[in-house]
Amino acid sequence: MSPKTVFISYRRDDTGKSFARNLKQGLTHRGYDAFLDVDDMPPGHWDEQIPDEVRHRSHFLLVLTPGALDRCDHEDDWVRREFEIAVTAGRNIVPVHGESVDPGKLRQACPECMKGVFRYQCCPIRHKGFEKDIDELESRFIPRHKAPGPVTPHGPPPLPAAGLLLTGGLVSGLRGSLDVPPPQLGGHRWDEQVPAAEALTNQRLTAALPRGLCHLLKARACLVDPGGSGTATTDGAGEIEQALDFLRKSGFNEFVVRALLIRARFASLDNRPQDARTDIQNAREIATGQKMALNSAEVDLEEAVFLAQLPDMQEQARQAIRKAVHRLEELDYGRLLPRARQLAQSLGVLSHT
Repeated sequence: MSPKTVFISYRRDDTGKSFARNLKQGLTHRGYDAFLDVDDMPPGHWDEQIPDEVRHRSHFLLVLTPGALDRCDHEDDWVRREFEIAVTAGRNIVPVHGESVDPGKLRQACPECMKGVFRYQCCPIRHKGFEKDIDELESRFIPRHKAPGPVTPHGPPPLPAAGLLLTGGLVSGLRGSLDVPPPQLGGHRWDEQVPAAEALTNQRLTAALPRGLCHLLKARACLVDPGGSGTATTDGAGEIEQALDFLRKSGFNEFVVRALLIRARFASLDNRPQDARTDIQNAREIATGQKMALNSAEVDLEEAVFLAQLPDMQEQARQAIRKAVHRLEELDYGRLLPRARQLAQSLGVLSHT
């Protein structure tokens, strides 16, 4: 899947059609393959082709025009269906709007089932500043490193409506932030996220994806044991096994890779280096096989962290961190790159600046 593929979802009124057309032209001029149904729909069953196009394009742009969400209280409305498919397929979702739209007022007026749209950061595209705003869309909202990995051949199972809003927020919030920074390199206060994860898990979610993400968040939190109780590794190991079970069922291999890397960290903490090595290798096979560029960089970094702990594997650790830094620089991925460079400096690969 190319990181420069886009699906444009819009309401077929005069404003929506004009906005979508201009949006496609602006993206096409910047090298994107932008799907607009009236231009790009091949002969066949359109009601099967539309979901396939949503699932197999990296970015999903939802055009918010006045009244765009008004009919979304009907389950068969295609703006609603396209958005739901994009959420369950884990696409990079970006609502876009012109200067005539106030997202806050639109959220208040839209059907409850579409409130999840506004969990995603909106990108304004103004008529007067169109070219500048399209540049901003490209560089900030749909850059290469935000392209998710491909879905499984048949796609993940659909979510029940009750889980859609929560899952959309989790996917948006966790994508790009479920990396596993080494404790010595700093990181998030994961322990503070445990109560939130507990609350989410108690909301009687039945779909595999939201349950898997909740367990994954709790497992990540357990990598740091703030109370010094010594139970963090044990508790985390149980959470990560449940996370992997649900995430594999969901078909979201992007998060399966991250779960394997977190399990590798637990194995390393538990003095089981062979198990850690196996999980890292399995994560690499998934990321490489499905051409997940960001996940591959995360695997490189985790392998370097693992090897750096072994006295007789320092040269292999240096090779791994060189690869990780190179990949992250290519992706221009700011979240992980400073951590990778810091580890590279500690291994003598990069000089301190």
